Amino acid sequence: MDVERAIELSYKMYYGRMDDDGVPFISHPIEIALKMKTNDAKIAALFHDALEEGKLSIDDLVKNGFSEKTIEICKYLYKKEDETYLEYIRKVKNNEDARRIKIEDIKYNIRKGEQILGHERYKLFKKAFEELITD
Repeated sequence: MDVERAIELSYKMYYGRMDDDGVPFISHPIEIALKMKTNDAKIAALFHDALEEGKLSIDDLVKNGFSEKTIEICKYLYKKEDETYLEYIRKVKNNEDARRIKIEDIKYNIRKGEQILGHERYKLFKKAFEELITD
C-alpha cells in the first residue's frame, strides 16, 4: 500500500517534468526504486530527488504516514541547504539503504555522459560515486 501511495505522490511531484534527455522524469525514481529490495528502500528511492532538491520534507513524509524505517532512510537522502554536495554524500554513506539508492542514482546520471551533464556536473558525480563506494 505505501509503495503505491509513494508512486502516486511521486507522480504528482514530477508531473510534466522531463529528464535531461527528454524522458519523463518519473521514470528515473521508478528505475531506482525497482533496484531496491525492501519496500522502505523502494519508497525512499521514489522520493530521493525530491528530498535532495528540497521539494519534499521529512515532515511531509510523517504527515503522509510513511513508516519510521522509510523516514530514517529519507533523513539521510534529505540535502540541507547549508550542506555542500560532497558533505551530503558523506552523510548518505551512513545509512546503507540511502547509500545504495544514491549509488544507483549516480550510476544512472553518469550513464547520460559528459555531453548531456556538462563537464562540471559529470566530474562532481564521478567524485561522489568514488566517495560512496569507498569506506
